[in-house]
Amino acid sequence: MRRRHLRGSLVALAATAAIACTPPLPSDPLRLETESPGLSGLAIGPSGSLWAIPEESRYLLRIDRDTGAVDSFPIEGMPERLEAEALAYRPDGQFVVGTETDGDSRSYDDLVVLAFDGRVARVVEQFQCQYDMWGIHGSGNRGIEGLCTVGDEIVVAAEVAGSEEGRRYAPLAWRTDDGGWGAYRVWLSSETGKLAGIACRQRSDGGADVVAVERHYEVTRILGFELPPPRSGEPVAVEPEVLRDLDGWVRSLEMQPNFEGIVWLEDDRVALLVDNQYRGQRTGPSELWFVTLDE
Repeated sequence: MRRRHLRGSLVALAATAAIACTPPLPSDPLRLETESPGLSGLAIGPSGSLWAIPEESRYLLRIDRDTGAVDSFPIEGMPERLEAEALAYRPDGQFVVGTETDGDSRSYDDLVVLAFDGRVARVVEQFQCQYDMWGIHGSGNRGIEGLCTVGDEIVVAAEVAGSEEGRRYAPLAWRTDDGGWGAYRVWLSSETGKLAGIACRQRSDGGADVVAVERHYEVTRILGFELPPPRSGEPVAVEPEVLRDLDGWVRSLEMQPNFEGIVWLEDDRVALLVDNQYRGQRTGPSELWFVTLDE
């Protein structure tokens, strides 16, 4: 994978804007050949393949990014009360699933670690992300919506939004190898949006470059920001850049996609996964859309 700091991407975007050349709008989504509704988490897995997870069906899905063909692998041992909302893959060969439940005022949400032998994914560990790092609580059907990895360490994004100094923020946390946590407040760019997916690239200084989806009905934006290396103590404030504002494009579509997963591709595009289930009803096909960050 070609390594490129986010700062360089932002400079390229600024230069592009200066010559009035706007990256093209997304078009021609890739329809996924699966009957599993409600796909949520998206990750780059073994050999660079794309993987997804449905919210309720207990399967890992491997996606052919060229054809949309999907292979399904069963998950064993995941508690039924948990709804899968995010997915990440670690270099140690394990998948991590971010979850939520429908209970209000939750003090934590669960993360589930899966060992995959090429046929079946089995739960080998379960741990919690505690909301008291930010002094907030989880709310019904709003839990861990974003996951990405920095080496074997995990970065977690929750869908709930907090408020500090009159600004809305998304809670992010970085879990280190020793089980410690570093917390962040990522300022949101809209009055209603929340983070619905994140993707990471490791930096040479020990931090990470991150791209994220900020979304809520009329809001769809791709954010970019830098996370400094994790530390204990008060959450670190992080100011993002809006890399692509897709609000108008989404509103122009007859069927507005609900993006709930993102991966950062080698050519500096991102792939966005559509969750096609709303309140138990299918809203359309499962799709991947590809968005150019710069040219």
